[in-house]
Amino acid sequence: AGTAIGLRGTVIDMTRVVRAAHEAESLRAELNEAQRVARVGSWLLYPGPDGRLGEDRNASDWWSPTMFAIHGANPSEPSPGLGEYLARLSQEDALLMRGTVEQCLADGDYHQHEHGFRRPDGQFRTMMVRASGVLDEAGAVVAVRGTTQDVTEERGLELRLRQAERLETVGQLAGGVAHD
Repeated sequence: AGTAIGLRGTVIDMTRVVRAAHEAESLRAELNEAQRVARVGSWLLYPGPDGRLGEDRNASDWWSPTMFAIHGANPSEPSPGLGEYLARLSQEDALLMRGTVEQCLADGDYHQHEHGFRRPDGQFRTMMVRASGVLDEAGAVVAVRGTTQDVTEERGLELRLRQAERLETVGQLAGGVAHD
């Protein structure tokens, strides 16, 4: 056959693409660290084809690494489905969580509540949930996005402060009576 006399090709400068990928990874790491420090995890729940949230895992449902950590869950396992999550709540708290998620699906607005959560290790934690609907271009709610913050320590400090204030009031009343 013939003899090759040259080579023809295309060179594409990938510098910007590689730089953008590194920057995205750096931002993801910074967000994960900020969530870890603040004990705030983020999550997404997608409804099924019927527009309702099912009990089972949806392959698109997602938890951030901090969601797994504050719930004592294994991050190598898939994010739990709504039903699996609700099963770890008291009946009252499960109704509250389901109501928040369903309200976000219905109106797309921001909703919040607190509920208790028992971790697999037996620890009871208090969680602040904030959520809203994710809208598509037409304004229809296609998912629910939220954050969950472990506020156990804050609620414990608030309780101790109230108790100290009550003791101070009792002490002032007792001092006033003794003075009279």
